[in-house]
Amino acid sequence: MSYEIALLVFASLTGLTIRLAALKIGISEPLEQTAMLDESIGGLFVKRSPLQTFLRIFLWNILLSYAIVIVGFLTFGIFPIIWIFLHLGLFCPKISIFKRCLYCWFEASAVILSASLGIWGGLKSNLLLENPGMIPPPFVILILELYAFSALLETLEICQVRDFEFNLRETKPACLHI
Repeated sequence: MSYEIALLVFASLTGLTIRLAALKIGISEPLEQTAMLDESIGGLFVKRSPLQTFLRIFLWNILLSYAIVIVGFLTFGIFPIIWIFLHLGLFCPKISIFKRCLYCWFEASAVILSASLGIWGGLKSNLLLENPGMIPPPFVILILELYAFSALLETLEICQVRDFEFNLRETKPACLHI
């Protein structure tokens, strides 16, 4: 599995390099459109109940992970490399978000591990057809734990921001206190 992980890290760094080069020469429109799409999809997950928000985020991440693994099996490991190049490289959110949001590190780690499982399964598809139990359960459990922790941290951050915005609306600005 270490070969697959190294390949995916290289793919994401290549995508980031191309992105930074595009920003240097003034190409930013596709990156802005990606941020707009991310915000509109993110609005579907935020609900009043923190539990519902957590479950929606967690299930969405698991669904994407499952799709990456299955398509990786079917494409003999090629699709996960392209996915990582685009998702964590070329169309990655701003680097500053990794400084502000701890959950991004866990989610990115889970995405890399899911994609590496897709590559591994794609390269060993003939063996997996004979013995489906060959998929390492501890590896799958680690991916699920990373996604769960990431969703929990993201939900806590959403709740904290929502409470802050609610408190701002409830209090009057200092200039109105006469």
